[in-house]
Amino acid sequence: MNMPFSQRYGYTKPSNVIIREDLSGAILNAVSNAFIELYDMDEFSLVFRREMNRDFARYFLNMRLDNIDKYAPYYMYFINDENEIWHKRIDAIEWIIAYHRRQLCNSTLNQEHDKNQSALNKFIEKMNWEFKRLNYAYRIINDVFIETTSESELSTINETLESADSDVVTHLSECLKLMSPSNSQISTRNAIKEAISAVEVIARKVTNTKTLDEAFRKFNNLHPQIKSSMSSLYQYTNQPNTGIRHAWMQQAEEPTIDEAIFVLVTGCAFINYLRKLYNK
Repeated sequence: MNMPFSQRYGYTKPSNVIIREDLSGAILNAVSNAFIELYDMDEFSLVFRREMNRDFARYFLNMRLDNIDKYAPYYMYFINDENEIWHKRIDAIEWIIAYHRRQLCNSTLNQEHDKNQSALNKFIEKMNWEFKRLNYAYRIINDVFIETTSESELSTINETLESADSDVVTHLSECLKLMSPSNSQISTRNAIKEAISAVEVIARKVTNTKTLDEAFRKFNNLHPQIKSSMSSLYQYTNQPNTGIRHAWMQQAEEPTIDEAIFVLVTGCAFINYLRKLYNK
């Protein structure tokens, strides 16, 4: 798309600011529109929606049963309420996605199940597309929000989640949860620990060793620079002043979210590399 008239002639300037720690304005409108399209386009089960809405009122909002109106869209009231803390509204979106995933797991595998699953996936894809368009700092990965702004980062993480063994995915899923803005107890230290643990799982598996240190010694077919850089990253997590893989010891401060994202993305890239290298 060509640059708009107002930007070409300097009446407005394009925003390069990434929006963080907020859920309002155009971004909130995009989220609301995504919900409207999910529920009002006859692509998602009305029964699922009503069941979710009732339990959202009961278990998320902690309302009394005799005060719950089965026709009132409590999830929309809450998400659209700009008086609520922004990350609590992200909590609500994650809660709804997780609830629908459980419904799908418990439903019969049939054409209707496939239709509902496709609609839910499109709902998440639509929100991620809007987040990118509106310079929002978050994306939904593996059904939780994570702060990241690079499409290549997203692609690397998603490739690992879609193709790695379940043990690896378990560690990465926990890593994402620990970094999500909806988590009231974000722990970048433990997120890094989970990312490195995911690397350790696949490294031990492909080398048939018991520790990551042993695995690095057996990585004879890795390029020396790749081997050295990943070994250095692993050693970083073992330093006394980080306290990532061991006790708190002497660490002065929590690693930053950018450091956690770097370790996550680098770890995923290395996992993808090992999987392809040893599956040849």
